[in-house]
Amino acid sequence: MPKLTFIGRVSDGMVLCETYEDLQKENFELKTLAKNTLKKLARAPDACVLETQLNHTFYYKIVDGICYLTCSEAKYPKKLAMAFLEEIITGFQEEMKKTWGSGESVDFRSRIETIERPYFFIKFDRFIKKKRLTYLSPSQDMLEAQKELEDVKNMMRQNINTLLEREKTINEIGSMAGKLKTDSELFATKSKKLNFAMWLRKYGLMIAVLLFIIIALYYKFW
Repeated sequence: MPKLTFIGRVSDGMVLCETYEDLQKENFELKTLAKNTLKKLARAPDACVLETQLNHTFYYKIVDGICYLTCSEAKYPKKLAMAFLEEIITGFQEEMKKTWGSGESVDFRSRIETIERPYFFIKFDRFIKKKRLTYLSPSQDMLEAQKELEDVKNMMRQNINTLLEREKTINEIGSMAGKLKTDSELFATKSKKLNFAMWLRKYGLMIAVLLFIIIALYYKFW
């Protein structure tokens, strides 16, 4: 289940909102690790999964200069952790619209950069806690939904592999067809030469004799 969730500014790691399960020693260490992670994301990938030595996994995603980070036990389904994070992202984007408006001229990234005090969106933790309740322990429906997603993913991968194999086969057939055409043309040419050679062999002597007689008669009577 999601143990803690942080929303922070990527440029300097300032925490805009956070929520966590309790202040046990383990969670305190995770909280410290999460804050340290936020401070090192300026040049990090936009999304990543980080395994920790505390038997927990961090998931984060960066959108428009904002890092959304959550942490769950290592055994917790990754698909559900990422789904939870996506809901937090969507909810926070709606929260920014409520705060600064939703017009096209509103640049949320610039607004985030102008925030001077941490925990500016601390009230958003109520939304996070509410969402967290639905992800505390995966229900049978959620597990089945995850399994269906995995099945669809595997089916799509299999279909893609099949298409690639078919494309490979089609390319091979095309190459073979081209080679067969070339070989056929070469065979036809050689066959013509062979037939002509056999014809000469069969009628060549007769033609030579006739030509000799014709030439002899020509010189005799002309």
